[in-house]
Amino acid sequence: MIFYYWGKDQEGSRRAARAEFLAQQEKFPHAPVFDLIGENLTLEELQEAIYARPLLGGGGIIFFDHLLANPVATNFVSENLAQMIGSESFFIFWEEGSETEKEFVQTVVKAGGLAREFKIVSDIKERQKKADLMKLFAIADAFGDRDRKRAWLLYHEARRYGLPAEEIFWKLAWKVKTLLLVATASAGSVLPMKPYPLSQAQRQIKKYKPRELARLSARLVRFYHDARRGLTDFDLGLERLLLEL
Repeated sequence: MIFYYWGKDQEGSRRAARAEFLAQQEKFPHAPVFDLIGENLTLEELQEAIYARPLLGGGGIIFFDHLLANPVATNFVSENLAQMIGSESFFIFWEEGSETEKEFVQTVVKAGGLAREFKIVSDIKERQKKADLMKLFAIADAFGDRDRKRAWLLYHEARRYGLPAEEIFWKLAWKVKTLLLVATASAGSVLPMKPYPLSQAQRQIKKYKPRELARLSARLVRFYHDARRGLTDFDLGLERLLLEL
């Protein structure tokens, strides 16, 4: 079975796709689970996920995060849709909702998959999205300022508000990437940044020792992959990272 979530409302489609992914895991706790990112996906990993056969029978539960970012993987899936539809496995796709996806969605539906498009239906949704972004930027600013107490409090406020830990993670990863860009830029170089975020980053990098940002970036990468493999809890791990700033 194929479940395909996409649309302009990226937040809503991602949450729904993730909810489906977790629901299938709860329903089939012994099924093998694959959580795959399109741009990093190899053909070998894709083949293993699609053709995996558990020892006790049944199928696997496979999540594809932005598969269309990988042309080779997209072509392989397109050629094997019939096999996937007839499989006992559950294939859950999440895509960003660009115009180029419509043809692929139509192909999936024609083959027998279930697709759900998420549209932004009102100004209320836009205001909600802006409020979410403000909360994310507030956490990232506290993170950049190395204010662990403020970052921790804002993190819990955002979680109570309903923001997923993964969305918060990506905003923190963006902040570290920005700080590294500014910290490693040669004197006099012109950076592709607006004046305010540039001046903010220039102030914030003074709160870190020369190699700390690189170590922090590496830690974020390790944490993300460990969390995706189920080796650590995403929520608790992110909270620990904030408290250890």
